[in-house]
Amino acid sequence: MVDTQKTLRLLKKHFTVLGPVDVDQQGLVNVKGGVFLRGSMRQMPIRFGTVLGTFRCYNSGLVTLEGSPRVVKEGFYCQYNNLSSLEGAPEWVGDSFRCYENPLTSLEGIPQYIGDNVTVTWNEHLPLLRLLPYWNVTLERVPSPVYNIMHKYEGSKNPANILRCASELNEAGFEGNAEW
Repeated sequence: MVDTQKTLRLLKKHFTVLGPVDVDQQGLVNVKGGVFLRGSMRQMPIRFGTVLGTFRCYNSGLVTLEGSPRVVKEGFYCQYNNLSSLEGAPEWVGDSFRCYENPLTSLEGIPQYIGDNVTVTWNEHLPLLRLLPYWNVTLERVPSPVYNIMHKYEGSKNPANILRCASELNEAGFEGNAEW
């Protein structure tokens, strides 16, 4: 059984919420507005369903995105955390998805749909091929050869193009980036 009052107390304690709130029968918090995580924590203390505004959980010390909304109508901002993967990230983000300045070693869990820009900080061990289906990707601190190769195949869902991109990244010496 869902303890709605406990969920609402945790919401009020750890988040700034702009807009009406509903806790559904599964205990998921739905917000008709924006949400901002306050303070530092390793994981979110509650689980979200849908947020119709922006969801901000940046600079919070998070090591996981578990509990994040499944759907975010506007932007999702999780930069400056301690995330090694994007597991638990929303499935659908209507605007920008910003996850730069995280020690990512996997893009597992990246949203299936992102309406605008994806921003990630490059590192030599980050498999980049999962970014190819997205049209508007910003890689921060990326070496020029990686940028040029990724840009060439940006927006591609064609498996042959993804393999060509992997091959070019390998040939350029960026084997760690040539993974899915």
